[in-house]
Amino acid sequence: MAYRKNIRKITVKSLKKVFEGKRPIGYVVDKVLSTNKDLDGKDRDLFTFLVYGTYKRVITIDWILRNIYGKKLYLDNELKAIIYLGVFEIFYSNIPEYATINELVEIAKRFISKKAGNFVNFILRRVIENGFPELPSDEIERASILYSHPTWLVRRWKKEVGDDYVKVLEANLKKKDIHLRLNSLKGINNCKMKLFEEDIKFKDSPYLSSSVRVEEGFDIFRSLAFKEGYVTVQDEASQLISHIVDPRKNEKILDTFAGRGNKTTHLLELSGNGAIVFSLDKNRNKLKDLKENVKRLSLKMPEIINEKLENFKVDFKFDKILFDAPCTGLGTVRRKPEILSRIRKEDIKRSASNIMRLLNIVKNMVRIGGSIIYSVCSFEKEEGEDIIKSFLSKNRNFDMDNISIYLPEKAKIFIRKKFFYTIPGVDDVDGFFASRLIRLC
Repeated sequence: MAYRKNIRKITVKSLKKVFEGKRPIGYVVDKVLSTNKDLDGKDRDLFTFLVYGTYKRVITIDWILRNIYGKKLYLDNELKAIIYLGVFEIFYSNIPEYATINELVEIAKRFISKKAGNFVNFILRRVIENGFPELPSDEIERASILYSHPTWLVRRWKKEVGDDYVKVLEANLKKKDIHLRLNSLKGINNCKMKLFEEDIKFKDSPYLSSSVRVEEGFDIFRSLAFKEGYVTVQDEASQLISHIVDPRKNEKILDTFAGRGNKTTHLLELSGNGAIVFSLDKNRNKLKDLKENVKRLSLKMPEIINEKLENFKVDFKFDKILFDAPCTGLGTVRRKPEILSRIRKEDIKRSASNIMRLLNIVKNMVRIGGSIIYSVCSFEKEEGEDIIKSFLSKNRNFDMDNISIYLPEKAKIFIRKKFFYTIPGVDDVDGFFASRLIRLC
């Protein structure tokens, strides 16, 4: 595996930023790829592999260093980036060990100090001499180290999904495909032709006729297909949520946490640009991105509201409300591995409590006969079916709709216990939960 020195330096700088915790890893990687336009395809792939790979293996690398050094290492973020990258390369890449040590020692000496370079040399040589430590015999601890996930979460997923828990852990470590939503208003075949013209290799989605997959590492945001509004980057599970909404022309639809507008724009596309969408979000910068995405896709501008849901008031009722609730995000770890560094066991219960509070606000905004489409990017029971069961037990004027009739035929496999459930690794998409609630009176 070839490795240019400037790629190594960029990788160390990027990991330092990620370890500082100020920006998510996806933002850091995308920023580097968009500003270093001279990088060829192989360099971009290698950079993405090393940054994501190292960060996703932090728990494993912590354990390796603790076993070899005899105690936990407390390092500043720059030195941590260099050493952790080195350990990742030694055990998880085909890069020659001598190149790893020589070049990382040089970077440490040049950008930190000679003493730091000597320390990097000492640690990495010890890592090579000792090899990969013997794994513990306990199944949960072994899986935690092998797949770099917190032990409490490994134990939890084993209980929730049984033997499939290993598939979830493996999926979170693997290289991810990029899912592209094709702009149906421009014509599905026209969108694919645009990708062909730019020599962008893709494969059709197994679940959606309006979606394709490209390999991670390709900067789709630089393509004309993206810039001219033929495609949008969005996981297929997330795309299916808008199908469950089933937006129609002239319907008033509230998108409660609209963010940068992936679902808002999809609702407009699916309704033939005819739905009256209200996009609500408290983050002004995200709403600026939403406006740009609407323009890029040549869609009708929705009603944009920069407000917290708790403070939002209208003098009418909505036909449909997409309540894509803020949650732990544990279904998207493979795309956002920083979730594992901040999530705590108690956060799941706290998230569920907040979701229920917000759902009790939303329920008063939908008309009789209208629908609330509830979704989260999580497959945790407390954030999914427990929310729906609890809500229905206390709100007899609502009932569950049959979501099967809204899903494409090939996506009906995701219906579990009458809910929409996707599980990473078990299903080759992100983890999502959704249910559709009808207001009866």
